[in-house]
Amino acid sequence: MSSLAYITNTDETQQKDRKWPQKNKVFNRQNPPDFHGHSTHVAGIIGGSDDDLNLGIAEALTRKGLLKLIAYKVLDRTGRGWNADIIKGIQTANEESKALQEQGYFVIYNFSLGGQSVNSSFNTYLKQAEDAGVFVVAASGNDNQEFIGTPANGDNAHAIGSTDPNGERSGFSNYGPELYLGAPGARIFSTWLDNQYRELSGTSMATPTTAGVAAIIASMNPEVTNRQLSHFMRRHTEDLMDNGWDKFTGYGASIMEKWINGDPLKEVDQGNGNPNTPNFDPPDPPDPIEVERRKIIYVLDDQYHLHWKPLNETVYQNARSNLVVKLNSKYTVNDGSAKLKQESEYFFDQYGFWVSAGADMHDAGYWARYFYEKYMEDIGLDVEVTCMEVSNQVGTKIRISDRNRFAQGWKKIFKPEVRKLKLSTNVKKQIKSSLKGKN
Repeated sequence: MSSLAYITNTDETQQKDRKWPQKNKVFNRQNPPDFHGHSTHVAGIIGGSDDDLNLGIAEALTRKGLLKLIAYKVLDRTGRGWNADIIKGIQTANEESKALQEQGYFVIYNFSLGGQSVNSSFNTYLKQAEDAGVFVVAASGNDNQEFIGTPANGDNAHAIGSTDPNGERSGFSNYGPELYLGAPGARIFSTWLDNQYRELSGTSMATPTTAGVAAIIASMNPEVTNRQLSHFMRRHTEDLMDNGWDKFTGYGASIMEKWINGDPLKEVDQGNGNPNTPNFDPPDPPDPIEVERRKIIYVLDDQYHLHWKPLNETVYQNARSNLVVKLNSKYTVNDGSAKLKQESEYFFDQYGFWVSAGADMHDAGYWARYFYEKYMEDIGLDVEVTCMEVSNQVGTKIRISDRNRFAQGWKKIFKPEVRKLKLSTNVKKQIKSSLKGKN
């Protein structure tokens, strides 16, 4: 059996029909669900299971119930965070891995994250993990430079770089003296938010590919130790460049025909298979790329639920809204679209509107547009709504244009403290069901 402690920017994958997660672990005061998509994608690479698609590297273990995925949320929804939160996640994983090992699990830590530094605290706690029998893999970084990021640059983590379909180093993949292996990380197809699928590229994708291979080998050899596995995977690779180790692809790639008939129990149970060339000083940061701000108009193809009520009523009314917005930013077209969709979904899912007694859907739409622009401004986005259409369940549709509207206030309706507004679970179900089939 194999257990992967998945230390990442999200906690709970959104693939509800998959066989994970086993528990939620949050270390950065954020909500558990995956708002970003990165966690869902990486988890799918490791153990995703689908009747019609080839997904996870260790899909067979998932189907047999031999793979346990535990997600540790240490970064926020934008993929940023604090070293202290990551360290808390590692400390907790170290404690919990003991119980898993007693149950017969081989524990693997997957770090699809990294930073431009050398962090002694990371190294200290990952040494504790390795000494306790944990196998650690971590992403080398995506800056196309000769520096392996932290925590991958520590002696007790195995740095994984990305290779392209031709078996060459991906153009974005960091390289250097600590690189352990290369693995496919370019245009990797995997699970995404809302039961969708997506191709992503990065060493974040190469790392779970290696973690999945390690899980398979460990499941085939229940007595193997993490140190034996490290030496075994190093020896049983397909050399991709120079004979032996090189700084661009490490010892090569894990190809099944290279290790399927091998015996990892014959390897030494001491040290690990990392190249013995420590990296001491981080390089100078790359020069920033200057991108001019420009205005791009986006037609958001999703319909958003609009919840509103007049002050003299007790029940929220429900409508749907379509938006066309103008974003003034340095984002690329694709990044700008993804950011707008993410924040728009959050805004309309989290906020409802109280309008003046006797007000109508037009008033609610106007104030939703007004506070939508304010919300975007608060999070640093220069957004102008150029067109907003609102419709209700019976098909009435209006375009919001009147600027002479007034409201008394707004309040959050979907948040953990729903009792403050006496919004019960049944009410939320009624809201959702009233819009079912109308999107």
